[in-house]
Amino acid sequence: MAIKINKMRNILILILTIIWKVSLSQAPCLVTFQATMDGAPISSQNNNGQLSCGQSYTFCFTVNTWTTTNANWFDGISLNFGPGWDISTIVPGTPPSTVGNSNGNWGWYNSVQGTSGVNIGQVGPGFFFDLNNDGNPGNDFGDLATVGPWTFCWTISTLSPPNCTNGQNLSISVSTWGDSQVGSWGSLACGNNPVPVYNWSAISCPSAGVGSSPQICEGSGSIDLFTYISGYDQGGFWTDGLGTQITNPVSNPQSGIWIYNIVGNNCPLSQSIVNLTVVQQPNAGLDTFISICESDPQYDLNSLNSGGIWLDPIGNPISGILNPPIGGQYTYVLQNPPCPNDTSITQIEIWNLPNPGQSQNLSTCPDGSLDLFSLIGQYSVGGIWTTNGSQTSNIVDTETENSGIWTYTVFGDSSCPGESLSSQVDLTIFEDPIPEFTADPIIGCNPLTVQFSISPNNQNIVTWEINGTTINGNSGSYTFQNSGIWEIQNTVVSQNGCQSSDSILVSVFNPPSGEFTYTPNDPLFVRDLEIFFTPEENSNYLQYYWTIDDEIFTQTSPWVPSFQGGVYTVCLTVTDTLGCQGESCQEIELYNPLLIWTPNSFTPDGDDINETFMPIISQPKSKVSEFLIFNRWGEQVFSSGSNLIGWNGSFNNSGNICQNGTYVWRLIVKSGINGEVKSYMGHVNLIR
Repeated sequence: MAIKINKMRNILILILTIIWKVSLSQAPCLVTFQATMDGAPISSQNNNGQLSCGQSYTFCFTVNTWTTTNANWFDGISLNFGPGWDISTIVPGTPPSTVGNSNGNWGWYNSVQGTSGVNIGQVGPGFFFDLNNDGNPGNDFGDLATVGPWTFCWTISTLSPPNCTNGQNLSISVSTWGDSQVGSWGSLACGNNPVPVYNWSAISCPSAGVGSSPQICEGSGSIDLFTYISGYDQGGFWTDGLGTQITNPVSNPQSGIWIYNIVGNNCPLSQSIVNLTVVQQPNAGLDTFISICESDPQYDLNSLNSGGIWLDPIGNPISGILNPPIGGQYTYVLQNPPCPNDTSITQIEIWNLPNPGQSQNLSTCPDGSLDLFSLIGQYSVGGIWTTNGSQTSNIVDTETENSGIWTYTVFGDSSCPGESLSSQVDLTIFEDPIPEFTADPIIGCNPLTVQFSISPNNQNIVTWEINGTTINGNSGSYTFQNSGIWEIQNTVVSQNGCQSSDSILVSVFNPPSGEFTYTPNDPLFVRDLEIFFTPEENSNYLQYYWTIDDEIFTQTSPWVPSFQGGVYTVCLTVTDTLGCQGESCQEIELYNPLLIWTPNSFTPDGDDINETFMPIISQPKSKVSEFLIFNRWGEQVFSSGSNLIGWNGSFNNSGNICQNGTYVWRLIVKSGINGEVKSYMGHVNLIR
């Protein structure tokens, strides 16, 4: 063992050397000791028993008496564990305090190696005394042996299944170490006391498994606590945080602690803890409807809801700042795992600014009323029209108003407060053309040719409409063929496209007919008579004259014919007050009286002269109904019923010649003029 350099230590060595020399035959030894497990003394009742697998145990070993001869100071204890222990789980307890006047300190060391001159190999783990506090208890003396006791505690776990099996060795032996002769370490008990050895065997105990700290959502209903522990054995029971046994599954649980407990096979109680947290359901709020003016630069959705996630109308996450605002359906998602997400919908409607329509420039003719709204296109209702600083109507009378500017102003509503926009209609109103329209004549008889014109004659377009006929030009003419009241309408279009129309009525009359009547009525016979000719409507005639067979007569008194029977053409030519002239002609037939002329003799001798006896009738239209000839003895020798058949001097014109002599004839004639029937008789001489 290395020589100690500490002065105090040298003094003690000198003293102990003297003592050692006095008791050279004595060795360091453990005189009395005490061991406990989990606070209970280890005795015959609990030694050589069974310990549960996967359990943690706390041991304490107390050195009550240590021999103090020959400077046998106490250096520490080393521990030796059976194969059933999990060495990695050792947790050393608090080392004892230094006793006596030593300066060193007790500590836990996994391994101690003696230095040169010290007859000790590598030992540990265990508790050892480091006199010079250099971190190596193997190069110095132990604690002062005249003072005690020393208590050493440690906690260690048995192996867990399946590494731990029934009957597995769970022994623990404690070796004590102290200073011996010539500085070597020794570990001996005094007398017949052996090195303390404690023997147990492993036993598999039911396991409560491993708990967890789950979170569930409120309103989850009934839950099975077993779903929140793992590696557990059946047969245990559940208790709440107050130790009250409960029934599993648990209905409508609240946040708290639930413990699964299981015992058996003389094993200690095994427990696993479920630390349950009931999470409140997220509340994303109510659906909302927001109106935003399109002029607003941005809108913060977080002013409605915050702490969650905002999704745009197509489902993409956004910050919640709409710059610029866009209408649509925005979804607010509030998360609070493990609860399902809660959502609310915010429908954003973008209110358009009031629309005043489009400004327009318009040139128009005085065509009556003009609705200004028809000019500005799409517009917002509710605005006002102004012109020359005064409010006015949207209806402009172009026939009375002058050119000017009309302004339409609309105002924003509650979603767009304070907004107003305007449009303008710059209206130019031209004048209609005012031409002078003349036509001549406007009254007369047909055919009537009317000349018409317009002045000034520099109009852009002039159109005339007459009786369905269109005539273009500043002037023209038209002949009316029929009587009536006719309209000549003209349309004038100025260079600005304005037009005006005017019309003149033309009265067209038929010319006078010149018709007339005469008395007496037909038939007219050539006698000493008068014929009266009377014009119709003679009061309307300015003048008139007659023609009979182209001979002109102007008298209006009765006309006495100076000619014989025949057909005569009588015409009346008249002129009315309008200067219109008309003519009417009639054919008048004069008839001779019904007269018969017969010869007193005839000579049917074949010389073609006076061969036939036949009466001559003055009226050619008269009809002979009976023509008879008798001889002196009263015998009928001839008969005829025709104007054209005369007697040729033979018997009934048969060729049997009648004798010369005087013959009696009788003739019955019906007038073809008036139906008069006359009978005539006479004598005729037949001479050959």
